[in-house]
Amino acid sequence: MNYDSYIENDNNSYEENLDDNWIVDFEKYNSLYPEKIKKISILFLYIKNNDIIDSNNILIPIENGLLPKKKLITILLNNKKEKFKIHSILKYNIHIDSSDIENFIHDSSSYNFLYNINYLNDISFKDSIKMFHDLNQLIVVFENKINNDTKKIFLNDNNKHTRKRKITNKFKDN
Repeated sequence: MNYDSYIENDNNSYEENLDDNWIVDFEKYNSLYPEKIKKISILFLYIKNNDIIDSNNILIPIENGLLPKKKLITILLNNKKEKFKIHSILKYNIHIDSSDIENFIHDSSSYNFLYNINYLNDISFKDSIKMFHDLNQLIVVFENKINNDTKKIFLNDNNKHTRKRKITNKFKDN
């Protein structure tokens, strides 16, 4: 008997008999725990007359689930187009527990993950399940500036001074 062929056959049977299903189960199990978000997508929408005329999507890294105010302002200024102003900023952050996933699948209308950002401050993203990390994003809507330069009408009163009038008494005593 050839010893090399015996080792080769033994290794093949060993690999075939190795149960690696626990690795797959562990990866699935591990993916259901919330983790810090490391990067987010920022979608820029440019609207004119209620129509989306352009869009841009960028991916930026964040630390500890926080987008700092300075970084946000820099990103907004770099992606602002001429004749457009910020209409709204929306944050989409899916932060659901692994125990609620089944409820979410059956009735997603009872969950709200879209938030309106009213002030330019640090934007924090809550921890999210790893399979939902790609869905977390910031949506910035730019709206076309409407030119409201109407012609101003000035009313000029030429008689800025009051007139002096002498009042005569018609019923004078004689």
